[in-house]
Amino acid sequence: MDQIGKKSLAVRDADTGPSVKEKLYSFPGKMPPENEVYQNDSVRQMIQNSFGVDVDNTLALRDVVDHHYFTRCLAHEASANNDYFRAVAINCYLDDIGEAAFGELVGVIKDSA
Repeated sequence: MDQIGKKSLAVRDADTGPSVKEKLYSFPGKMPPENEVYQNDSVRQMIQNSFGVDVDNTLALRDVVDHHYFTRCLAHEASANNDYFRAVAINCYLDDIGEAAFGELVGVIKDSA
C-alpha cells in the first residue's frame, strides 16, 4: 500500500506477534485468540454460570487440544449456536480485559491515520 501512496497497517493474532518495521501489530496477549478468550477466568465462570459447561473439563473429556476447535466443542456441549457462543465469550473477555488493553494499538492506528 505504501508503494501506491496509501497509509496502511495490519493487526494480527497475539501469538504471531508484532513486526513494527513491517507495520504489523498484534492484539493484546501472547496466545492465540481462542486461548486468550477461553483461558480467561471471567469467561470460564460466565460459561459455567450461563451454559453449565466446565471449559477445562469439556475440552479434556473431548480431547480437544487444537484451539481452532474450542468454540465448536464448547458450543456443542452447551447446545448453542457456534457464532452466538463465540460472540458471548468474546464480549465477556473484552469486558474483562477492558479498553486499556487496546490503548497502545489504538494509539498506533490513530497516529497512522
